[in-house]
Amino acid sequence: MHNMRLASTIGIILTTLIVVWASGIAMSSSSGASLPWAVYDQSLYLSGFLSISLMSLTMLLAIRPAWLETPLGGTRPDVSPA
Repeated sequence: MHNMRLASTIGIILTTLIVVWASGIAMSSSSGASLPWAVYDQSLYLSGFLSISLMSLTMLLAIRPAWLETPLGGTRPDVSPA
């Protein structure tokens, strides 16, 4: 159950990122290029966009904010004051 929730959350995030990238294609300046170069440019932009976005998501998950633990099915250890 928890893995399914996490997988669907990551799928939704990836889908949202790809939709945002695809909406930027219309504003692209490589419309005068031949098809192979246009595909190359767009794949280069997509890989960079996805890598920066997923690294940001990884950093967000690495700090383990309390508000994000429960929705993603994580467990936050009880921290007692020393």
